[in-house]
Amino acid sequence: MKIFPSPHALSFVVLGAVAVTTLTQISAQASSLSLNFIGQDITNTGTLFDSTEIGGLSGITFDATNNQYYSISDDQGTINQSRFYTLNIDLSSGQLQQGGVTFTGVTPISQPGEIPFPPGELDPEGIALTNHNSLYISSEGDTNQSVAPFVNEFSLTT
Repeated sequence: MKIFPSPHALSFVVLGAVAVTTLTQISAQASSLSLNFIGQDITNTGTLFDSTEIGGLSGITFDATNNQYYSISDDQGTINQSRFYTLNIDLSSGQLQQGGVTFTGVTPISQPGEIPFPPGELDPEGIALTNHNSLYISSEGDTNQSVAPFVNEFSLTT
């Protein structure tokens, strides 16, 4: 019996174990931290932006240089091509008000050669900005379809 569908899955397990260990080690320090709820902005299912349906946003990262955010859509390419959105979030009042999130761009996520991922081949979940104009995007894969999970680097523009 094969426990892990690919070496990538094993990497996720090892990384997860390291993260849990690290979180356990800093839990005493974290207990002095506090979080404050500053608001929410709800985008209704079916809302369109630049001919794509917004929905299922599952990760976000901040670009301090350009004062904007990038948010990954976890659409598996079944509604529109896999993509991430560029957005502005107005926190000038110290609160997030309804209507405070503005979508300003959408970028398709493609394979090398700008070839779209076939539907179901990419299940994007996480997004992180690098310091050289690219993003790390994670895909959780689909073991039922023999699609391995991965973390890959993608251009901010293509």
